[in-house]
Amino acid sequence: MARRLGSGGTLWRAALAGAAAASLLFAQDTVPKDKAVFEGSVVDSVTGQAVSKAAIHLSALKPEQPGYSGRADANGRFRFAAIAPGDYHLAVSARGYIDATAAVLQPGRANSILHFSAGQSITGASVLLDAEAIITGRVTDAQGEALPSASITALRTAWQNGSRAFTTAGYAPADDRGEYRLKLPAGRYSITAGTGGIFSEGPGKPEMRLGPAYYPGGTTIETAAPIELRAGQQMGGVDFKLPAMVAYHVRGALVPYVNSPGLKVLYLRSRNGLRAAVAGAAAIEKDGSFDLAGVPPGSYMLDVPPIRGMPTAAQIPIDVTDRDVNGVKVPAMAPFELRGHARFEENEVTPPAVPIKLVLQNLDVFLFDFTRHFSVEHDGSFTQINMQCAEYVLRNGADGDVYVKSATIGGRPVVGGRVDLRNGPPGEIEIVLGTGTGEVTGAVRWPDANAGAPPVLVSAGHAILVSPDGPTGNTGARSVEIDSNGQFRFPFVPPGRWLVFVSPSFEEGLWQNAEFVKQLATRGMPVDLPSKGAEHVDAPPLTAEDLDRAVDKVRP
Repeated sequence: MARRLGSGGTLWRAALAGAAAASLLFAQDTVPKDKAVFEGSVVDSVTGQAVSKAAIHLSALKPEQPGYSGRADANGRFRFAAIAPGDYHLAVSARGYIDATAAVLQPGRANSILHFSAGQSITGASVLLDAEAIITGRVTDAQGEALPSASITALRTAWQNGSRAFTTAGYAPADDRGEYRLKLPAGRYSITAGTGGIFSEGPGKPEMRLGPAYYPGGTTIETAAPIELRAGQQMGGVDFKLPAMVAYHVRGALVPYVNSPGLKVLYLRSRNGLRAAVAGAAAIEKDGSFDLAGVPPGSYMLDVPPIRGMPTAAQIPIDVTDRDVNGVKVPAMAPFELRGHARFEENEVTPPAVPIKLVLQNLDVFLFDFTRHFSVEHDGSFTQINMQCAEYVLRNGADGDVYVKSATIGGRPVVGGRVDLRNGPPGEIEIVLGTGTGEVTGAVRWPDANAGAPPVLVSAGHAILVSPDGPTGNTGARSVEIDSNGQFRFPFVPPGRWLVFVSPSFEEGLWQNAEFVKQLATRGMPVDLPSKGAEHVDAPPLTAEDLDRAVDKVRP
C-alpha cells in the first residue's frame, strides 16, 4: 500500500523486491581515465517492458560541476559516456509515466544519489517508471443532465506542521458531455466534483447552487471513500450527481478596520479539524464589510490570512442552518511589532561572527506560508515588524553550533517552542541559546531475504532524526538522503534524546505530528546525545505499510 509515496514508492518497492537485476562493473580499459560511464535501461515498473524515449537528467550536487541530459532509445536503453566524477541526482521522465528519481544498480539496491569515480563504468542499471493511473467518469445534475462546466479534483491527505490537511493532487475539467479523464500517480485519493454559480428557480424563491459531491456519495469530505490506485490502473465509472441545495449569505464586518491599498479577502473554511479546501471567499470592502454568497448549510470558520500590511482577524466559528447569517463582527488587529532578546546560557560563550538566524514558523500554513525568518544582532536584540496574529513555533534558521534551548514570552515559558501571538504580543520574547551540538551518523541495516544471511546495507530513501517528546509541530524532524553506500550523517544536533528512522519517503509535516512519531517509536533507534557528542546507529528500514498503519491511528 505505497499510497502516500508517489514516485518514491517505486524506489522503495525496488529495494524491497530486488525487482531488477543489474551489475556494477569497473572496466578501466573502456573508460576515460578522468571520466565515468553510466548506462542502463528504463522499464515499466509493473510490466517490465522497455519505456522508449524517456528523458534522463543527471544534476550535480555541487553547483560548480556540469550536469548531463539525454534520452533513452526505442528499446529504453541509455548511455552517458563521459561523466565528471562526483555525486548526482537522477531524474527520469516519460510521457504517460510518473517521474522517477532513483536507479537500481544491484538486486535489492536502489540509489537516489549516484556517485561516479574517475575511470568507473556503471552498466546494467535499471530505472523503474510507474505508469500514470487514469480515472474516468461523468458529472451530471440530479436530473441526469450533463454539466460541462464541472471540475473534478483529486484530494490527497497531506500534513502541515503536524496537522492533517488536504491538498490538490490532480484536476480535470468535464467536456461538453460531462465526461472527464483524470490522470494521477499511484496512491490514495478522495475524488470530488463541483461547479460554480448561484441561481434561483423563480421570483421569491431562495438562492440555490449545485453542491459539491464526493465519491461514492455525499457532499462533504467526511463522506468520501478514498480510492486506491495502482500504477497504470484505469478505473472507470467514477460518476457524480451534483445536488441542488439552498444557499445562504454570511455577512459582517471586520472591526475596527482601517483600509489600505490592495485586494483584501476573507475565507470560509469547513470546521471539521481537517483543514479541508476553502468553502468560500469574499472581498473585504473599504469599510471592512463582507458578503459571502452561496454558502450551503454547515459549520465553518471565518479566516483572514495574515498577509503583510493587512489586519489580522480572529478565527470566528460560523454555523449556517436555514437562513442567512448577518451582523457577524470579526475582531481585527493591526500588524504589530515583536521585540525580543537572545542570550547564551554560558556567559563565556563568544557569539559567532555571523548573525544568528532564527525562525518563527506559522503553525497554520493555510493557503500561504507566513513563516518569519530573522537575525539576532550582535547585542542579542531583534525586532520583527508587521507581525500578524497567529500561533508560531520557534526554531533554528540555519545549521551551526547554536540551538534554541528555551524561551519565555512576557515572562511565561514557551512550551514545545510554541509562541502564541493570536491576541498580539503579551510581552517581549527572551530566548536562551545553547552551544555544544554533536552529530549522529548511521547506516541502513537491511535484512537479507535469505533466512540466516547476515544483514546487508542498501541505499534507498531517507534517514530521519526526530525528537520523541515534541508536543507540537516542533518535534525537530530532520531528514537527509542516504548515500550510495547506505550511510547518512546529521551534523549540528542539539544534545538530548532522539529517534532515528529509515523511511522510503519523508513528509516533514507528518513527522512533526507527535502522535505519529509515538506510533513508530519502537521501530526507531534511540540516541542519547551528550554535549559535543557523536553517536552511530544501524537503523532497520520502515516500509510504506508501516507508515500507513501509523497514519491510520492518528486522530483527525
